Amino acid sequence: MRGTEKLHPEVRRRAEKLVQLAMERFKLEVQITETLRTAEEQAALFAQSRKPLDEVNALRKKAGMAPIDEAGNRHAVTWAPTASDSFHGYGLAFDIVVKSGRQVDWSNGCDWNQDGVSDWAQVGGLAAECGLEWGGNWTSKPDLPHYQAPQGWTIASLKARGMVAGRTVTEVLTA
Repeated sequence: MRGTEKLHPEVRRRAEKLVQLAMERFKLEVQITETLRTAEEQAALFAQSRKPLDEVNALRKKAGMAPIDEAGNRHAVTWAPTASDSFHGYGLAFDIVVKSGRQVDWSNGCDWNQDGVSDWAQVGGLAAECGLEWGGNWTSKPDLPHYQAPQGWTIASLKARGMVAGRTVTEVLTA
C-alpha cells in the first residue's frame, strides 16, 4: 500500500473521500496501491509485459521494487512510458484495489459485497462525486484501478512549466 502523503493535497483529500464513500455506500474495502511514481518506478512498470522477465526484474530492483514472476509479467500495468508522461509522476493520480481482508481480485467481475454489480464499477461510479476522473471510463485502454485529478493541468502544461516527475506539483511550485 502507498501512503497518500505523496499526493497533491487536494488529490489526497479526494482519494480519502473515495475510500470512505466506497465503505459507507457499498461496504467495499478500498486500498490505495500507487501514488507518486519516480522515473525508475514508471520505467519498471512500463516494462511489464513488454520486456523479458529478467529485464523487468532488473528495472524493478533498481527502483526498489520487489521482483515479479512470469504471471505478473503477462499484463501491462501502464501505458505511459515515462513518469513525466503520467499524472502519477506529479502526484495527481493514484491506483486502488478492492479487497476482502487480505484477498484481492483484479478481475472486472470482482464482487466482494455479493450484490451482483462489479465492485470496480461501484467505486468508479463515485469518482465524479469525489472530483476525480476514473480510468475505467476511458474508451481507449480502460484502466480500472486508476483515478486522477489533474487540477487543471495537462501533461503538456506540466512539462512546459518544467515540472519534475517524481515530485508533487505543490512541492515543485513551492520549491
